[in-house]
Amino acid sequence: MGIRWQDGYSSEVRLFLVIDGERIPLSHVSDRNIMLRNRREIPSGTEAEIVIVVDGQEETHRVFLPNGAIENEDMLSYF
Repeated sequence: MGIRWQDGYSSEVRLFLVIDGERIPLSHVSDRNIMLRNRREIPSGTEAEIVIVVDGQEETHRVFLPNGAIENEDMLSYF
């Protein structure tokens, strides 16, 4: 769960890209891009799910990665 501070609250947030059951950690998610925490190759045309977990509440979004990722890229576009 999140962390309570004297002047507020910080949510615990975890982000993943799931491909064929493998959870790949993400560092950022925007409306059309994701950033991998660790660079790796992902084939173009891959179907996946973005999983966003905030304070234990999980939300999943099915996505398509038209361009995939090459090993020296960490930013991927999706729709």
